[in-house]
Amino acid sequence: NRAPEVYYTTPSGSSGTYFCPVGQCIRQADSKWILQRHFYDRHLTDSVSISGEGIYPKCVSCGMQTSQQALATMHRATKMCRVGTGRRVQREAVVSSARAKDVIFTAYNVELDRVDVFKNIG
Repeated sequence: NRAPEVYYTTPSGSSGTYFCPVGQCIRQADSKWILQRHFYDRHLTDSVSISGEGIYPKCVSCGMQTSQQALATMHRATKMCRVGTGRRVQREAVVSSARAKDVIFTAYNVELDRVDVFKNIG
């Protein structure tokens, strides 16, 4: 894991197309919203700062960057937020499950063997 980053972008020329500013990503977006949606889908921990807009805050439920007004009014009632919240919860469960495998159990200062399947013999 790495620390979240903020990427800066401006529209390209007269077309108004936005290019994803993340390293090797080749995504193009026809609008600011589509670029924000791309970050929501592909660059989950990072944020995008769009020229003239600044950095929108992220929804604490789903992680989408959106305006303060939308966060205060309608955003959390949208299908996108509900789906994104479910995805966030699922990602967190996967990470938590993976970390659980790092726990070492001991008895009398002896490390216990890890088993994948437990047989109930009683």
